[in-house]
Amino acid sequence: MKTAIIFNDYEQLYYFVVDGDLSHLHGVIVNSVDSDPKLQDEVCNLIYDAKTGEALLSDVELAEFVKAVRDNSAVIEIGFLP
Repeated sequence: MKTAIIFNDYEQLYYFVVDGDLSHLHGVIVNSVDSDPKLQDEVCNLIYDAKTGEALLSDVELAEFVKAVRDNSAVIEIGFLP
């Protein structure tokens, strides 16, 4: 199974596709008091390199994202409050 991810950093939307079911992360916003800190850490580990802070995932073509959705991948939205 794959997960199609919409990542919102409140400046731009990014679209990613990763292997595995990450549906438990749907709605997690890093730096939000409403999101579980453990889940926020999981999102950070998924998106950012712990040492450099650089994004680990590269943005995919929208067509690849749409294909993953059509192939019944889980779809989640996660975010980061600056």
